[in-house]
Formats: sequence, C-alpha cells, structure tokens
Amino acid sequence: MNSLVLKSKFLFRRELWENKGIAVWTPVALAGAAILLILLSLLFGIDDFSRHLNQVVDWGNLQRTEETTQRIDFGRGEMVASEEDLDWILWGSQMLLVLIPTLHGIAVAFEVVAVIVIAFYLTGTLFNDRKDRTILFWKSLPFSETHAVLVKLAFAALFIPAVGLLAALAVQLFFAGATVSVIANTTAFGPAEILSEISLPQIFLGHVLLVFIVSIKNLPLYSWLMFSSALSRKQPVLTAILPPLVVVVLEGLIFGTDYAASFIDSIVGVEEREGASTESLLRSLVEITPLQVGKIVAVTVPLIAATIWLRNRRFEL
Repeated sequence: MNSLVLKSKFLFRRELWENKGIAVWTPVALAGAAILLILLSLLFGIDDFSRHLNQVVDWGNLQRTEETTQRIDFGRGEMVASEEDLDWILWGSQMLLVLIPTLHGIAVAFEVVAVIVIAFYLTGTLFNDRKDRTILFWKSLPFSETHAVLVKLAFAALFIPAVGLLAALAVQLFFAGATVSVIANTTAFGPAEILSEISLPQIFLGHVLLVFIVSIKNLPLYSWLMFSSALSRKQPVLTAILPPLVVVVLEGLIFGTDYAASFIDSIVGVEEREGASTESLLRSLVEITPLQVGKIVAVTVPLIAATIWLRNRRFEL
C-alpha cells in the first residue's frame, strides 16, 4: 500500500513538473489579469460615480440637493431622480442584483478554461513522450502503464479543475470585496447588509460539487482524448476529432439518422432549458442519472483499457 502511494506521488509530481505551465500558470495568469481589470475599473470608473452621486444626493436626509427635493429610499430600492442622474444612482443599487450571478459567472469562466486546458493536456500527454523519446526513460522505471495512465486521468479530471476553482475563488473574493466597498461607500447600504446578500462559501462549495460531477460526466471524453493521444502518430488532435465526425456525417448522409450524434450528446452534452436562470442551469449540470452512469462506465472502461494496451505494445513513432 505504501509503495502504491509513493509511486502515485512520484507520477503525480512528474505530471506537475512536465505540465506546470498549462495546468497551474494558465489559470493563475488569468486570475491576475481579471483582478487587474477589476482594479482598473475601480480606479477609473468608481471615482466618477461616487463624486457624481455625492453631488446628487444629500446623505443626511436622503434627499436631492438640486432644485427639486425628491426622496431616494435605498432601503426599499425606490429611487426618484432626474433622467440624467438616474443611471448613476441605479448603478450602485443594481450591483447587488448582479453580484451573485457575476460570482457564478467568474467560476464558470474558469471551469470552461479548465476544460480547454484538459483537452490540450490529454491530447498531448501520451503523444509527446513518444515524439521526444522520453518514453524510453520512463519505461525503464518500475511503474506500470496502467498506473501511469490512471494518474494522468486523475490529474486531468481532478487536479486541473481544482487549480481553476482556486484561481476563480481568488477573483471572486477580490470582486466581492471591491463590490461591498463600493456599495457601502456610495449608497446607504451598510457592509453587514451587503454581506448578508452574498453567500460566497455556498457558491464556492456548489461549484466544487459541479466540477466533480462534470468531471465524472466527461470521463468518456477524457478517455477518448487519451486513447487518441496514445494511438496517433502525427496529429492527436485530428485523431480525436475526425473519427467521430466522419461517423456522424456518414450516418446522416447514408441512413438519414443521427443516433451517433445523439449518443455523444447524451454523454457529454448540456441540456438546454429555455428561460432558465443561472442557478437552475448549474443545478441541471449536477444532476446525473443511473443511465448516464452506465453509459459513462460502458464507454470509459474500454477506452482506458485500449489506451493501456497501446502503451504496453507500441511506443515509437
């Protein structure tokens, strides 16, 4: 057991050493860029908003300070102002309404980036070491190809999304802190009242569950990409894309049916719900049925077995 754990740690460190740039620094760089954009928006946008709002509203009695004295009640979200000032005032209040969807959007953006990173990683992970002949060195070590392939799959399905979630959390915390500060300083909302509207821990834990379930749903896709990487001699991306595309097109042209496309969509597709909210769409992604589990196992296991077979029997391009 200890030997298995030590070997797994070594193989994981190998993957991290070889792919740190794409797996770690890509989401970190995106998080840094997102935080920089938020910071720039604060520096160049919020000052004008705050200065204009202070000219329009007398915060002592929440009344306009210009010719008319129309009351502005932020507690109930009822605001009356001249047409040219209304957009400025509404902006501060409406930030509360878009805050939670924006936090979800930040997480989803990093999750999409993680899926793209996983696709690039898996299409190259069993091809590049054959191309540069480093596979000869790794085969000289006391590790089975079964163990190595499974570690690569776990690295893609679990580690890369986890790094993306942590990067998203950093951006969410910065954005939430900046939003709370702006609203508290420019409206009658207090920090405690604003924070009561934000359930960031619940949002983060929800996306942890979402990433885990989506990774399970994507196991057939990830397995196919690994199989293509092990099978290909020149272009693993084309090897991954062309066969299913040819099958779908030929089936449509010859038989006029779409069974292959429907089967692929039933495994990796996302159900479309017209008019659904962000939270309901995310909830639909978390749902997984026994039939889906059966399809996932039926596709993933043979592909992983075929990948291991290829790694054991052919390794030179």
